[in-house]
Amino acid sequence: VVFLLDGSESVDAEDFEKMKEMMELVIDKFTIGLDKERVAVVQYGTDTNEEFPLNAFDNKATLLENIRNIKQMNGKTNTGKALLEVAESFEISNGGRPDALKFLIVLTDGESRDDVAGPAKVLRESSINVNAIGMRHANRSQILAIAGSHDGVFYEDAVASPKELMSQVLLKICSTGR
Repeated sequence: VVFLLDGSESVDAEDFEKMKEMMELVIDKFTIGLDKERVAVVQYGTDTNEEFPLNAFDNKATLLENIRNIKQMNGKTNTGKALLEVAESFEISNGGRPDALKFLIVLTDGESRDDVAGPAKVLRESSINVNAIGMRHANRSQILAIAGSHDGVFYEDAVASPKELMSQVLLKICSTGR
């Protein structure tokens, strides 16, 4: 699972912390290990920054601590550019496994300044399951374009709590793996 985290200046500090909390809620249900579930986080704004690759952690506590320590990078919201670049996170050199299911979870509250539909389609055509979580101010048509279908779209404001939202995301991931 690769999380693509919107750290642009359009995301207020409270929402950025909430997105990190959501990642933690998903990861809490995983069994982290080099031969188990692997997690990477890529943050974006104007540019992208891989916070850590898929093969960085085989210990859940250390992984969660690193997520808590991620600092917001700011910059403009270039989600399309980030979608093009995040494909590298699934490569074998970054801890990707050719036989493993590949999931991308995009967390954003902004409106991208560039095209998201084309880059997201390329990812889906590369057998990457793309899901998009829209926070309060998310552009709903862009969220749908990122996920490619309503099945992979989740909105923070449509549920009572982050925990409920992450339960829906986990259900989607688990049902895709069957």
